[in-house]
Amino acid sequence: MTVDDNRDLLRFTVRDRSEPLAVRLATAYAREFLSYRSQFETAAIRRVRASVRARIQGLVRSGDQRSSLYTTLVNKDEQLATLQALGTSNAFLVSAASAAEQVEPRPLRNGVLGIGLGLFLGILLAFLWDMVDTRVRSDDEIASTLRLPLLGRVPPPPRRLRAKDELVMAADPEGAHAEAFRLLRTNLAFVNLELGAKTIMFTSAEPGEGKSTTVANLALALAQEGRRVIVVDLDVRRPFLARFFRLENRIGLTDAALGRVSLARAVAEVPASLARREPDDAHQVLGVLPLGTPPPNPADFVGNRAVGTLIQELADMAELVLIDAPPLLHVGDAMLLSGHVDAMIAVTRVGALRRPALRELHRALQLAPASKLGFVVTGSDSDIASSYYASYRPTHSAVAGNGRLSRFFRSRPGRARVRGR
Repeated sequence: MTVDDNRDLLRFTVRDRSEPLAVRLATAYAREFLSYRSQFETAAIRRVRASVRARIQGLVRSGDQRSSLYTTLVNKDEQLATLQALGTSNAFLVSAASAAEQVEPRPLRNGVLGIGLGLFLGILLAFLWDMVDTRVRSDDEIASTLRLPLLGRVPPPPRRLRAKDELVMAADPEGAHAEAFRLLRTNLAFVNLELGAKTIMFTSAEPGEGKSTTVANLALALAQEGRRVIVVDLDVRRPFLARFFRLENRIGLTDAALGRVSLARAVAEVPASLARREPDDAHQVLGVLPLGTPPPNPADFVGNRAVGTLIQELADMAELVLIDAPPLLHVGDAMLLSGHVDAMIAVTRVGALRRPALRELHRALQLAPASKLGFVVTGSDSDIASSYYASYRPTHSAVAGNGRLSRFFRSRPGRARVRGR
């Protein structure tokens, strides 16, 4: 029920799912209101009139109809009757309800409100999620924080290789995943052209960012190019290179540092092709120096002068020495090793590295004395690159000379002409 402004009118409104029922109920409510108001306003008059009529009936029964009191009461009753009649004449039904209009639902209004509310909640949730989820999402963010050039994006190795601890450059050297490491090899040569660093240490912010896998595959890519490369496992707390090259339980760096064996004997030479079917090239040999016997105190071992001396001796034995170092933020081993190498490369994983850890990695790299060549992103999506490279991958028949082109020209010798002067 609503009151019209500046008018003595009451408007009754009813909401119901049935339109005819809503019309009938609105009219019924208005009529019931008139009845209620009439009864409410004349209730006092009715009570007084009932009392007067009761006294009149008492005088009639006693035979005092000729008395002045009787005449007065009769006149009073008539006045009350007149007042009662006048009290019901100031309110009446102006118009009955005749039609109803739909008020719910309102698709246009609800749609606009829903879109607006959805956009607001979406922006709010995105803002809250960005505050809560601090994972690094792009290599541009890493580059802007570390202020280093991007050397390459390395896709995650296939599951079948991870399960067997195999390397992409050995199991599938002609595949798209291997091409990423060849591109990394080229970029490393460009950034190292002016510096000429021979001992390069690979580190990361945290464990599990693909550092050891990247170092091992890059070393194979360099060796397959014909360069003399030695890869060294100095991740003393979590050595992993020996698994990749099947050198478990073999002498290594710790044994050479303690003087048990010579450094040349501690370095194992493995063919750079490993699982390739082509004959091994004598120049494609990779030197691998595993950790060897685990030292009882890793921090004291890494800080020993003998380790720095061995790194310098390795630099004299090879063109490049790639060192798999521990993560930079968890222990101080990598910071100690940075004083014995020429350059450093950071390995980062998009989607796993957190922004606070990335900022801390930048601070630690700034404190390290070695030069910083750049960073490598692991775990990047390489679907587009894989499909592109697969389209240009050479087949064995084309290289051997018995592909479709050779068969075509052998079958049509008369059509091949050479014009010249």
